[in-house]
Amino acid sequence: MESNLNTGGAKTAQKGMGKWPKNKLFLVGGVSLAALLIIGGTVLVALKVKATVSQVRMAETTVLKANELVDTISATGMVESAKKEYVYSTVAYTVMEVPVAVGDAVQPGAVLARLDDGGVQNNIDKTALSLDQNVKSANQQAKSVKDSYQAAMDSVRDGTNSTLISAQTGVTSAYNGYLQACNSYDNYVNSIKSMDTQIQGAENNLKIAEEALKAANKAVKDREDSIAELTIERDAIDPANTAEVQAKQTEINTKSILLIEEKSAQQQAQSACTAAKAALAQLQGTQDGIDAQRRTLQLGVSSAYDSYQNALRSLDAAISSVETQLQSSKNQLDGARITAQSAKETRALTLEQLQDSLDDTIVTAPAAGTITAAYATVGAPGNGLLFVIEDTGNLIVKTTVKAYDSGTVKEGQRVTIKSDATGDTVFEGTILSIAPTTQKTAMGDSNPASEVFETKVKINGKSEGLRIGMGVRLNYVVEEQQAALSVPYDAIYAGKGGQDCVLAAVQQLDGKYLLTEMPVVVGMENDLYVAISGEGIVEGLRVLNDPSGFKPGATIALA
Repeated sequence: MESNLNTGGAKTAQKGMGKWPKNKLFLVGGVSLAALLIIGGTVLVALKVKATVSQVRMAETTVLKANELVDTISATGMVESAKKEYVYSTVAYTVMEVPVAVGDAVQPGAVLARLDDGGVQNNIDKTALSLDQNVKSANQQAKSVKDSYQAAMDSVRDGTNSTLISAQTGVTSAYNGYLQACNSYDNYVNSIKSMDTQIQGAENNLKIAEEALKAANKAVKDREDSIAELTIERDAIDPANTAEVQAKQTEINTKSILLIEEKSAQQQAQSACTAAKAALAQLQGTQDGIDAQRRTLQLGVSSAYDSYQNALRSLDAAISSVETQLQSSKNQLDGARITAQSAKETRALTLEQLQDSLDDTIVTAPAAGTITAAYATVGAPGNGLLFVIEDTGNLIVKTTVKAYDSGTVKEGQRVTIKSDATGDTVFEGTILSIAPTTQKTAMGDSNPASEVFETKVKINGKSEGLRIGMGVRLNYVVEEQQAALSVPYDAIYAGKGGQDCVLAAVQQLDGKYLLTEMPVVVGMENDLYVAISGEGIVEGLRVLNDPSGFKPGATIALA
């Protein structure tokens, strides 16, 4: 039987060891090495020489034909729905009604089960009454605080706040006292202005008298010095010269008379200076009393000003205190409002949650699909998983990829799918996703015993005959080639020079076949076959599946 089937099969350990056993056949001098026996250290080589035409079965040859060559990796999986909804209930109320059954098609919102809602409704009524009272109380407290805050604000706006009134009164009183002290000081200063003028006049008179006395003293001294010089000059004249002595004496006498007049003026100037000093001293004595009174009045002004400043500071402190009180009241109002709002929101949220619990007593479908499991039973508690809804028209296959294939299998690759239930029907699929890690333990850790990655495969096109939960066989299409001319691995051997060759059987006129060595270029391969090309490699060419034991140029017959 001729072998023309060039399709992929299951991966074998042989493929991992190499493309094909090229060292299987050695052609030496036109004969094949059939056996190598080592006996007692002596090497015996037996050469098999074909003296007659060999008989070869047609099944041991391959006639080249353009077929699809596919390289695949096999796997198994299970059909599941691409869209699956688990319908849970978190309340344990008794199931009262289940209007659906497994196999029913449902739409979103369809009622799947009704639970006993009597206890929930009673709880809602009681809770609403209690929460309404809390809201009312919080609103009353907020109103009371608001009224107090408003009253405090009004007392500030209309000027009736007792703290501010007292502080402002203190400022006004202190300011008036300051103005009165200033007026008293100004009036006194105005009243003593003439005294300052008199003292200034006495000081001027004293200055004039002292200047006059100074001038008189200088005149007397100058006159006395002049008379002394004349006396010396007179005494130096010869006494015999009476006329000259008499003349000098006359000059002395004249200046002596002037000296008497100048001394008289000196005494008058001295008397005037003494009188001026006495007058100034008298006025200054009066001035000391005036200065003491003025300093007293100045101290009064300074004290009144300090009191006024203290009153202003007290007013600032009073304003700050009132502002603090107002802010405190405002904070209390804000807090009361927040409390009231919180009570209102708590009421709404609590009742909403209770309403959700009430709504939970009606179990509805979250999505369209077919009910594939129903665990709700009338009379039993309605908590936990109640229903499973799946889209039976949108199927996927859950499978795995082994760790050593993870570098070859990629998302988006084509997949062929078969099942026992559908016979030879081949379904087309595409890899949707490959898990980023191997399967985990129940604790979420990597499982050292698992070296597979969970994978999802989308079923493309029609999926008639496939059902959820059905086991299937898959082939991940790693590589494929259309119209490939392929031969079994063993058909290729290393010819002279190490080039890949096949041994072709070319039919002769006598009906026998001449074995011809033909160099080839190998291409894509799968577990069983390898694509070849080259000169003379065409459809219809017959090739030996296993050329070992044969040599080029030999003649064979096909049986």
